[in-house]
Amino acid sequence: MWTTNSIIPALLPTSTQAELRGSCALGKDPYTSIVVDVYLADEESWANGQLFQFPELAYADSAGNTLYYGFAQGRTYLGSLVDNGPQDLDPVPGQFDFDISSFNIPVSALVTITANYCADPPGTHNGRTHTSDFAMPITLLPAPRIGFTKIANTLKISWPTNSGLLTIQSATKLAPSEWIDINPAVNQSGTNYEASLPIMPTNVFFRLRN
Repeated sequence: MWTTNSIIPALLPTSTQAELRGSCALGKDPYTSIVVDVYLADEESWANGQLFQFPELAYADSAGNTLYYGFAQGRTYLGSLVDNGPQDLDPVPGQFDFDISSFNIPVSALVTITANYCADPPGTHNGRTHTSDFAMPITLLPAPRIGFTKIANTLKISWPTNSGLLTIQSATKLAPSEWIDINPAVNQSGTNYEASLPIMPTNVFFRLRN
């Protein structure tokens, strides 16, 4: 899906219930503001489209078998996010890593997006906009669950290994947030990754990201 023509936005299959990651083409002046609309995909159109087995929708899986995409369409609008806006963790224009935890999307749901190219500031009533086709939908991975355990003057942070080896970030405030990467030693203990940090005398917030 990452190799889809850049005119159509693409979603990364590593996206989770907490982070929606992907890319879209850059706009052409004056349509340079990019707003991404997030949808639950129309699963019926997706399933029925696969049955037609159109050659232009063919792809090979990891075993070399030929499979087919369906018809990508949105069914339920969930919300809009601005490329390089406050909820975008990726500073590169045309690439996004959106915090979508507030959407509460089920793991089993298919998700798709469109990219809107705006000539006016986001939120402008009846603003001038061009909208892309829908991205090929994906199923989101479970959001990793972060755990905390206090041992003497040490804070142990843990998360399931099936979520992958993630980066721990910290911030001293949430509004506005200024997250920074921290790089403690991470060890595997059973089915969890674990890292130990000294307990700080001030409030500190932690999160995980890909």
